[in-house]
Amino acid sequence: MYRVKSTYWGDILQEIIYAENTKRLICQELLLVKDDDLRKKLVYDFLCSDLDKHEILAQATVMAIDINEDFFLKRLEKFYRHCEGGDLLYKINNEIIRTQLYMDIIEKAQDKKESISFIERRLIKEIIKYVMIQARYYNKFKTDRL
Repeated sequence: MYRVKSTYWGDILQEIIYAENTKRLICQELLLVKDDDLRKKLVYDFLCSDLDKHEILAQATVMAIDINEDFFLKRLEKFYRHCEGGDLLYKINNEIIRTQLYMDIIEKAQDKKESISFIERRLIKEIIKYVMIQARYYNKFKTDRL
């Protein structure tokens, strides 16, 4: 049983590492690009990888709750301590919903540029700014180990 659990958590960790590596590579390109359309595409790709990470962690959380894996749950609680709300799964789901919302807005900006409202344009700027801050952070702490 321990070997199965160890393999399962190892697989989850590998998927998270892959998502983080993808985000890191996107960030390197994002910091160099000047074209707004390409930047929006890269921001969208970054958000997709972030969504993948949160969805993997949501599935792992459900599994950890089912088997009472307190160590893993405590680690995830620390990871999501910045989120408001109730229990861990609620926090993760809020992150998933927020990321999907950001992706929807960026996608709309790519597809229907002329139909976006002033508020949506402002929100797009804030989303890009948010991702650019993360890109700088990823670039600052880049390692080849991830």
